[in-house]
Amino acid sequence: MSPARNPFTPIAKPKSDPLLQAGILAAFGTLVFVALGICLFWEFL
Repeated sequence: MSPARNPFTPIAKPKSDPLLQAGILAAFGTLVFVALGICLFWEFL
């Protein structure tokens, strides 16, 4: 299969936005931090 006829070439793939990745990482980190905080809060109740 030649890469010219293959529709799934790396060039056709949209480049991942580093800002978007940073935002996802920040949101995930915040979520984990909040979950840990809630767990600790319930432990000390």
